[in-house]
Amino acid sequence: MIEALIKGKLSHDLENMEDILTSNVFGLIKYLPPKLLLFPFLRVAKTIKGDLPLKTISDDLSSQLIFWPFLNETNCRPCEPDLLLNLSDGTGKTRYSILIEAKFHSGKSSYPDSSDFPNDQLAREYDNLQKYSENVGSIPVLIYLTADYGMPRGSIEESISEYTAKRGNTPTIAWISWQHLNSIIGDTTGHDQYGEMIRDISSLLTKLGLDLFKGAPALEPYNLRWKFKKMWQFGIKAPVISWSFVKEWDYKLFVHRIGWKYARHWNWALIETNIIWRFTHESR
Repeated sequence: MIEALIKGKLSHDLENMEDILTSNVFGLIKYLPPKLLLFPFLRVAKTIKGDLPLKTISDDLSSQLIFWPFLNETNCRPCEPDLLLNLSDGTGKTRYSILIEAKFHSGKSSYPDSSDFPNDQLAREYDNLQKYSENVGSIPVLIYLTADYGMPRGSIEESISEYTAKRGNTPTIAWISWQHLNSIIGDTTGHDQYGEMIRDISSLLTKLGLDLFKGAPALEPYNLRWKFKKMWQFGIKAPVISWSFVKEWDYKLFVHRIGWKYARHWNWALIETNIIWRFTHESR
């Protein structure tokens, strides 16, 4: 399957592309020493407050990866996250239990409601994870893995808000981008034994356009300025709008390309154009 993706033999419009991406990437990571790629990836997962809850993961821990576990803890709505990671020490005790909810181009599958139990997808998953972790004595962390250039704060804040309102405490929900992975792969040198698997992961991410952070040192973009420039086109009596970014580079700036799009709708009654545009990521 990974060869078909790398060679462009599968459509990006496949309904289950997120599952295919997760399966191929983490299916290979599963066979690598966790300290080589998995742990460095987890360590940069970041909360909306800027904390790195997995920063201190020890390389001595072992990892167990469970794909699409079905969780149905007491007084929780059931869920099926993409991945459950149990990180254990040398005695076999589970130290961290980590859920990963992976997205490619879609958003959350459920949102807050007026019921007694968390219903938002991330809130629901953390709700189950919290109970699961209590049973095994581990630290719970939920990671929202997306293709965004910057943290989707609005989506995460919405999940945190519902969980906090219904459970009375704050969940540990962190974010990381698929695009961080290639930059981490660039730092994995001197491991010829696993070189082919690592190159396959990198090739797949590049094929899917998930390599924009490659070679960059930090986590997310900030301090971007932009402006409109208006030029009148008298032939159609409507303004033609052009604009561009003025980019201020800093050592913390992580993104070198910004994705965006707009749709133009003509309003003939007013002889004018309405320009609707949006970023493909959220940042603050």
